[in-house]
Amino acid sequence: MISVIIPVYNNQNTLFELTEQLIETLKNYGVEIIYINDGSKDQSAEILNQLSDQNPMVKVIHLAKNFGQHPAISAGLEHATGEILILMDADLEDIPSNIPKLIQSIERGNDICFTIKIEAKKFTLNKLLSKSYHILIDSLLKEKNPTNLGTFRAFNKKVLNALLMYPERNILYGPLMHHLGFKREFILVERNTKYKYSSYTLNKRIQLAINSLISYSDLPHRIFLWMGSLIFLLSTMYGLISFIQYIYWGKQLMSGLTLVIMILLIILSTLMIGLGIIGSYVFRVFQEVLNRPRYLIQEKRNL
Repeated sequence: MISVIIPVYNNQNTLFELTEQLIETLKNYGVEIIYINDGSKDQSAEILNQLSDQNPMVKVIHLAKNFGQHPAISAGLEHATGEILILMDADLEDIPSNIPKLIQSIERGNDICFTIKIEAKKFTLNKLLSKSYHILIDSLLKEKNPTNLGTFRAFNKKVLNALLMYPERNILYGPLMHHLGFKREFILVERNTKYKYSSYTLNKRIQLAINSLISYSDLPHRIFLWMGSLIFLLSTMYGLISFIQYIYWGKQLMSGLTLVIMILLIILSTLMIGLGIIGSYVFRVFQEVLNRPRYLIQEKRNL
């Protein structure tokens, strides 16, 4: 059994064609297509209901509101029954006809098969942010992986069971699947550039990078430890130099209200930013203590 897990958010333009391609590609496999409607505001919910009525292999989970991509993926993982699982986006940039390549990789004994997107060399801001994000994750996890990885991937039941063992509320499956280890393979796949319906905005990409930084590293803490040490060192040097000049030459370094205000602004701004970072960690601890569910289900169809 193959389980295809697809989070959906405002993808009304691609759902019919995506489903048709998936059914055609996987007609020789036992398959379930699990769509998770993450509070879409367009006609995606109605289209998914229609698709599930037409074909029992199309299974739909309607979440009560928009919880985000990763909670939606979590809902799909927890309802999947396949021995091989495919994770992909609903915007048709991932080409369904590539799925057999991923399945063959898992059948060869790999636990996870990641896809490397073959893209045009044209520079875009999203491409730069994506590569920067993957470089950041590799440095945090101390690994070396390709920088143009996509959501499109396959993994087996062993990996699924491992993923379900992680109970944190702010889960990020991209970095987590690298963190797990297991035997992996990277394969090249083409990306469909015809469709431009991705809902992953610039703001969401930046938020994802911040969440990854906080979840998988203590780097923000260490940065402010270094900044505090540097300010202390510079302040000590300034005091010593001022004292020596005053003793031997009766001179002082720059003084007056301007210097005092400048030093106070540097110290106070550093403290405020540091407190904000500490607050973000405390808030995450608070969320984990509350132990609220990652998502709430409005309705299930064919499940």
